[in-house]
Amino acid sequence: MRIKTIELPRVEKVGNAFLMKPSNHLVSVKLSSLRETGSNFLSHSYYIRTLELPRLEVVGDYFLRHIENFTTIKFPKLTVAGNHFLSMSRNIECLELPELRTIGGEALYYSDDLVYLKAPKLESVGNNFLFYNLTLRTLDLPSLVSVKDAFLYKNAALSHFNAPKLKQVGHSFLY
Repeated sequence: MRIKTIELPRVEKVGNAFLMKPSNHLVSVKLSSLRETGSNFLSHSYYIRTLELPRLEVVGDYFLRHIENFTTIKFPKLTVAGNHFLSMSRNIECLELPELRTIGGEALYYSDDLVYLKAPKLESVGNNFLFYNLTLRTLDLPSLVSVKDAFLYKNAALSHFNAPKLKQVGHSFLY
């Protein structure tokens, strides 16, 4: 298939493996009513440059894993993310998640271009969080209470960190 753009304005929910490993011709995905995804949503989508998901609230495991062509990602309504959220995703410099409260597992694992993360309502992460992020300099997580595994593991550029409500870290904190 040589589809370059997919626009599905009425789709509200998709199951597992939605556009997993799409063709290298697909560069734009617009799902303006999408609220929930299953696992492997656009996983291994190396060529997509435009992604519009303005109503997205819940994402399953492996959401946007192995992506490379976005520098800024904004999900204004996202509240819950599954395991491997944006893991192994290159070139993301700015990530805005103003309503995100829970990440079920690993997140931002080997996302080594991240400079700015905004997640003011994030309360818990179920596994490794910010693992091998080499460019993140400032991190404010005012609502974070727990990270069940490694946190801020190999984050060489970090110069400011603030998490006033943090009570639990599994292991390897600022390692």
